[in-house]
Amino acid sequence: MNLKSTFFGFFLLITSLGNAQNYIIDFSATGAASSISSVTVENLTKNTTLNLSRNQSVRLIGTSGIISEDNLQTIIRIYPNPATKGYTIAHIYPFFSGNSVLTVYDATGKTEAQTSSYLGTYPQEFRISGLKNGIHFLVISGKYFRYSSRFIVVSNTSSAAKIERTGSENFVEDTESTENYESDPSSIINMAYTDGDRLKFTGRSGKFATVVTDIPDKSKTIDFRFVECTDADSNNYPVVVIGSQVWMAENLRTTRYSDGKYISSPGTDNNLWNNYFTGAYSWYKNSPESFKNTYGALYNWYAVNSGNLCPRGWRIPDDKD
Repeated sequence: MNLKSTFFGFFLLITSLGNAQNYIIDFSATGAASSISSVTVENLTKNTTLNLSRNQSVRLIGTSGIISEDNLQTIIRIYPNPATKGYTIAHIYPFFSGNSVLTVYDATGKTEAQTSSYLGTYPQEFRISGLKNGIHFLVISGKYFRYSSRFIVVSNTSSAAKIERTGSENFVEDTESTENYESDPSSIINMAYTDGDRLKFTGRSGKFATVVTDIPDKSKTIDFRFVECTDADSNNYPVVVIGSQVWMAENLRTTRYSDGKYISSPGTDNNLWNNYFTGAYSWYKNSPESFKNTYGALYNWYAVNSGNLCPRGWRIPDDKD
């Protein structure tokens, strides 16, 4: 084995950085409500979900490549470095929360110590000990992130190499490396994102809900246009703006017309349905408990053509729509 080339290849792996972009997404409200109570962000490409509370924004963190030592800022700090007393402390303040694996490698890429731990988006620290003289690498891997940092040990020890979680009480945040808009870090929540991912934003304010889909390529403000959409059964529906049109974002599940009159339900008898010449509805597999909220109700043509099926202010779309 060529030790020199192996080390060089490993070092390139540790210090590479993709061209991922980070974007800040803020939110505003217009229409029937002027404030936002919560936002759900769904990455439809990665199948991940993030829930935000009032006045929180989302930072979309690019996930291509590995974050290098020069770009760590407040992610990883290791000291003393060089380690002269047989141990060193790694302070970790990650962009993401989640289950992680912390691994220490030597210069040849051999694993020296490893541990699993949940990392939150707050300062935490780990004690690394039992390492021999030389260059070492700490690599932190999660589902959508990978951080790394290099450190040096100049004191031999006879104990086994290990990584131990110790706490975060001695951590001092470097405010100079914090971006200006982060005066309140808790107001910005991080989410893994790769350019081209399709996101679904659902904003809520009381009984109102609006859906917006987007593929962000820059920082922006998502505006939720809240619109009244409540049927005669008092079911509230989210809406989605498509171009200049506003559509319901869920299937109708009312059992009453907009004037309050009940819609008939012949049940599951096919003969009754075939000879029913008035408005009627049913549930998928005749099981409202299982499918009402997922699929809504199933209506015959007479109910659809009544002119009173939709919530007040809404109508059945036509071919032109």
